[in-house]
Amino acid sequence: MADWDLGLMQREIERLSALFEARDVQLKRLLESIENLSQVANGMRRAG
Repeated sequence: MADWDLGLMQREIERLSALFEARDVQLKRLLESIENLSQVANGMRRAG
C-alpha cells in the first residue's frame, strides 16, 4: 500500500473518531436531559 493511502486512511480514522466522540457527548447530554425530566415528572406526581 502506498504511503499516501496510509495517510489518507489515518486522516479518515481520525475524522470518524472525532465524529463518534461528538456523538457520544450528545448521547450523554440526551441521557442527562431524560433523567432530569424524569425527576421533574416524579416531583410533579408527588406534589399532585
